[in-house]
Amino acid sequence: MSQEELFYRIFILSILFKKRDTRGSFLREVCYFCFSFLGISKLLEAMETEGLIGHEGRYENSDTFEKIFITEKGKEFLIKNHSKATYTEDMIIQGREELINDFLCLPVVIRISNIPQEIASKLIETIETIETEKLPKWLEERLKSLTEEEIWGNDYLQTYDIFIHRIKNKNWRFRHFKKEERCLELHFSCKNSSSFFDVITVAFLLGIDCYTQMVIDDPIFGVYSPK
Repeated sequence: MSQEELFYRIFILSILFKKRDTRGSFLREVCYFCFSFLGISKLLEAMETEGLIGHEGRYENSDTFEKIFITEKGKEFLIKNHSKATYTEDMIIQGREELINDFLCLPVVIRISNIPQEIASKLIETIETIETEKLPKWLEERLKSLTEEEIWGNDYLQTYDIFIHRIKNKNWRFRHFKKEERCLELHFSCKNSSSFFDVITVAFLLGIDCYTQMVIDDPIFGVYSPK
């Protein structure tokens, strides 16, 4: 397999991985990566294959109503939206390396069964907030109110200070979720190792029995429950 074929396949996978991302970083990273390794023709071909653009390199995001036109000019990559952004070759190379590192992260799935819709929504919202190294008010108050008896009675409950330290040093990124009836799938990527102590803590505080309801599918440790 040639280098071009290899990176083309990685690019296709990155599109599928990032397809649900509506925050803008998806397009930026894809443009960096593809322009650096594949060139404009491959970018357009791959995005058209995945239904992300129509003719003439147009990308339309139905969630955010973005309309982006992609053109090539020398060694600059132009994305035309409401305003024009120009990426230099150095920026493209840096973005490419970030995306490759991101792609090489380990995929981990946490499955929770018999979870009510309200609890599932609150768990997802809390995880998304934690990813910004912040805590929702309810979680901060609950952690600060934990008694010694509660902490000693559950290996996954911890003090507020310890929890803050953990999320500042977490090694996971939340990717997306899938919800089917009363089953919730949380998809993460992890660098070097996988540890979800903080996520499990939140689940317990929301009333989820992680010992019986949660299963973690980890490429390092296999499929296991937190018990």
